Amino acid sequence: MRLLAFLNLAQRAVPRHPRRQAVLTHWLLSIGPFGLLVIAVMDSSVVPIPGSTDVLLVLLTVTRGNWFWMATLALLGSMIGGYLTYRLGVRGGKPVLQRYVSAHRLAGIERRIQRNNFLAVLVPALLPPPVPLVPFVIGAGALGMSRARFLSAYAIGRALRYGVIGWLGALYGRHLLRTWGEFSRDWAEPIVWGMIALAVGAVLFTVWQYRVQVRKTREQLPAGPMVS
Repeated sequence: MRLLAFLNLAQRAVPRHPRRQAVLTHWLLSIGPFGLLVIAVMDSSVVPIPGSTDVLLVLLTVTRGNWFWMATLALLGSMIGGYLTYRLGVRGGKPVLQRYVSAHRLAGIERRIQRNNFLAVLVPALLPPPVPLVPFVIGAGALGMSRARFLSAYAIGRALRYGVIGWLGALYGRHLLRTWGEFSRDWAEPIVWGMIALAVGAVLFTVWQYRVQVRKTREQLPAGPMVS
């Protein structure tokens, strides 16, 4: 019943182009809690989808209820994606950091991590876009931040962020959905196809990076003894 009430509310909030808005809304809702987990993993990877986890968290909180459970799923997915990105920095070192961070921003990121790596991870993990997160996560691994310290800083930042978003979604979700409906009125189709394209691109990019890493590892292995 709550889902039907939400859909009716969304359609009334957007009198023009209701079909486009309904397509976007149904698609996002069909993702469900497990989809929130997957989106959160991708959003914390090297190919993020800025704001996607936040929007889906609010939508699912309004339609499914239990904001704490939804925020926990978002946190879990983000922790998985963030840790994999951190491990990329640990394995690749500064060359990987230089690959993902532009030259004019590299010095500033290194300076902040070396000054206080805990805050350098916590603050970007807490703040919403356009504050960048991935460069600091990779930098934390590349510049030697310990795993326990990284996970602590990252978990605190993400828990605060998704906890606040989920709580606000439970309190003001319907008002936020009206704003979302007005925004998606003319951008429903581009948003859907854009998110699908980013998802496919993220998978292909991850596979490509894995193959590159495997090839480099093989090239760095010492040659075996010659057999006469």
